[in-house]
Amino acid sequence: MKIILTNTVGWGGVSAGSRWPHKTGGVYNPPHLRYMPYPRWLSITSSLLKGQEYEVKFVDPPAEYLAEERYYETVKHFNADVTVIEVSTPTFNICMDMAKKIKENVGSKIIFVGVHPTIFFKDCLSSDYVDFIIRGEYEVGILEIIKMLDGGGDLKKIKGIGYKTNGKNVFTEERPLLEDLDSLPFPDWEGTNLWLYNDSWLGYEKQYPGVQLEASRGCVFKCPYCQWSKVLYRHTYRMFSNDYVIKMMKYAKDIFPAVKQFYFDDDTFNLRPEESIIDLCDKIIKEDIDVPWAIMAHPQLTTENIIKEMSKAGLYAAKWGLESNDQKVLNGIGKGIKLDHFEKTLEWCKKYDVKSHITIMFGLPNQTYKSALGTIKYVTKLYKKRLIDTAQFSICTPYPGTDLLEMSEKNNWIVNKGFQNFDSTCSVLSYPYFKKEEIEKACLKMIKNYRRVTYMRKLREKGTKELLQRLREVI
Repeated sequence: MKIILTNTVGWGGVSAGSRWPHKTGGVYNPPHLRYMPYPRWLSITSSLLKGQEYEVKFVDPPAEYLAEERYYETVKHFNADVTVIEVSTPTFNICMDMAKKIKENVGSKIIFVGVHPTIFFKDCLSSDYVDFIIRGEYEVGILEIIKMLDGGGDLKKIKGIGYKTNGKNVFTEERPLLEDLDSLPFPDWEGTNLWLYNDSWLGYEKQYPGVQLEASRGCVFKCPYCQWSKVLYRHTYRMFSNDYVIKMMKYAKDIFPAVKQFYFDDDTFNLRPEESIIDLCDKIIKEDIDVPWAIMAHPQLTTENIIKEMSKAGLYAAKWGLESNDQKVLNGIGKGIKLDHFEKTLEWCKKYDVKSHITIMFGLPNQTYKSALGTIKYVTKLYKKRLIDTAQFSICTPYPGTDLLEMSEKNNWIVNKGFQNFDSTCSVLSYPYFKKEEIEKACLKMIKNYRRVTYMRKLREKGTKELLQRLREVI
């Protein structure tokens, strides 16, 4: 049996593998100068299927800059029995069109997976072109479906799926979260071109190429805008064992010797107990991994000791989700961050030569244009004090399944309905106290201000003609 695992085509943005699906404009940038997350779940699924001797092809149009015509030629030539499509909210309509074209031109069974089918499983399966959906974590579920399609069996025994039989849509009981994460194989890195992916956000060229890893799944914090942690992981937290993580790092290094950095894209890396993190660091040193690594973590769970120990083991950077410097806003979204401790965390990172990247969001509940301007000043201050090295800015989007969407619908905050609008390029929210136009204006102002201060620093440090020219372009 032949199976295609595919990301979205014709989207012009980031989808599979990202907790923040968003449009990038479809503008070509070479791999070392762009953000392109690795679709881990599809890749782990590929490893599971190949382990059972199935013929698998992975196609990732956004990473490959694959045009639609070429994509459908590739799909038709492979002539798969089953096509698996990972679907996000803003790509839903495009994925429905993909299912239609693939069904008509190839005739393969279509399986929808990912966060959107987990929420809208009935809507997805109502399409004549979708044969199966899987809710939640899908790697093992796909293997179980393929085995039954290949050898026969009762689909009702597979938990967390939807399928069609005798003209009716059937949905089985919810699949429990996988307890033993170590039972999963490593991603199919050998079956993908790792040079196409880049999540080294601290100066792309310096940490490229890198490999994206995960040491855990889930998060217990309940930020109202976070879709993955609630919909896929149900606000739970599970860890891969330290031995598994070490083996994964060694395997990635062995098959991809060019790797310059590992990035742990866990929702909250340091939900891991401190003693477990220290044990992992000791193992990284003992096994001579000798590849710099980075994490996404929560500042309030951070201590100076843990930064020091991770730094000894090769931690070179950390991503911190601040979102706002307004304590009222932070309290309202349940972020669990106190600004004084956040700044201490940045100081510890600076002390132990760990670079800091922060994320900022505009359009959060309780945020106003005035408080947004305060955040812009705050980020600028942190950068000038060299407490942060890089930053990213986004517009808050109430993805389906989140508490924010429920609040937004209840209070009539949504002004741009339709899944295609949930692409983070503009605000779909407008509050009585923070209008859509103000949200977008504040985000653009932050981006322009950040570009200005970062270029000014580079000019002071290098003073090259190239930087002068780029500064003129920004101004």
